[in-house]
Formats: sequence, structure tokens, C-alpha cells
Amino acid sequence: MAPMKNRSRIYKNFKDAEPDMRNTLPKILYKYRDWSNKFHQTALSVPEVYFSHPKNLNDPYDIRMPLILDYGEIDNPKFYSKIEESVKYIHPELSVGSLDFKIACSNLFDVIKRSSILV
Repeated sequence: MAPMKNRSRIYKNFKDAEPDMRNTLPKILYKYRDWSNKFHQTALSVPEVYFSHPKNLNDPYDIRMPLILDYGEIDNPKFYSKIEESVKYIHPELSVGSLDFKIACSNLFDVIKRSSILV
């Protein structure tokens, strides 16, 4: 089986993503509604938007796409340095190099491996 190519991109700000969105998204998006539902009727007449909490979404990939990693990437020291940078951000209270910091890095590494498709 050939490895899957990851087509996702990570943007640091909307201005970078906007040209791709304008070029790839359809001109019109449709959302079907049940006209007998009062909430659906209100959605057309009241200028407000409701966003569901991510925990209430019915598709786990709506909020988190699986990571596709090459084994070679995981073994690369740069990969672990990215984990350390993430832990510094997630746990600013931990001293870099401390036992707690190393445990947090190890835990994050395990989470990434468990939630990844390794090719």
C-alpha cells in the first residue's frame, strides 16, 4: 500500500489561508434545514450564528484530523525539539529540563503516537 499524502497546511494567520480558500472553496455552500423547526426558521431571519462546542460534534474528524507521520520523522531530533516547544507553551510553569518537563514531553509524544497513522 502506498503511503498517504498529507494535503493539510498549517497557516499562522488568516491572510495566508485566504487565497487558498478563495481558490478551492465552492462559490455556494448549502445547508439543508427542517422548515418545521422554529430554530431553523430563526436562523434565516436573525443575524446571529451558533457554533456547537467541539465535544458535541458527531464526527471526530470535524475537530481533529488524524496525524500521518513517517517513522523517520519521529526518530528525527527536530521532532522531539518541536514537542519540547509545545510543552513549554502548554506548561509554562514547568522548568525546561526538569523531571516534570521531561515527563510532560514523554506524555505528549505518546499521545501523538497513539493518535497518528504511522507510515
